[in-house]
Formats: sequence, structure tokens, C-alpha cells
Amino acid sequence: MTEETVEPQQAPVNLQINDLVKILEILNVVSQRGAIRPDEFSTVGGIYERIFQFLDASGVFKKSEESDSEKSTDQTQSE
Repeated sequence: MTEETVEPQQAPVNLQINDLVKILEILNVVSQRGAIRPDEFSTVGGIYERIFQFLDASGVFKKSEESDSEKSTDQTQSE
């Protein structure tokens, strides 16, 4: 008899771009509320910058700006 090792299955990772955008929003809120100690500024700021650069390189902010400008153009045209 040979024993078979059964590896537990990992749940699929369900992280999306919107989750990263929300993380940036959360970091903004907690920093405005003073929830970050001065000795944590560089660590939190570094994470914020890396996420921001990733999202910017992914075109997330450009898409958001374009949809905002489209909405304002649509509103102007409908008036």
C-alpha cells in the first residue's frame, strides 16, 4: 500500500483592481483622521505609492477621468 498525500486546496484569490482603489481611499481616510503614527508614515506612504503607481500604470485613473469627463459632457449636452 502506498500513501497518497492530499494537499488541501487553496481558495482562489479574488482581488480586483477596485479593491486596490478602495485601499488607497482607506489609507487617505486613516491618515486624515490621524490613525497613523509618525514612525509608520514611511511604511504606509511607500505602500500607498506602490499601489498608486501600479493603478496609474494600469490605466485605472485615466479610465476614471475619461468616464468623469464623459458624464460632465453628457450632462452639459442634455441641458
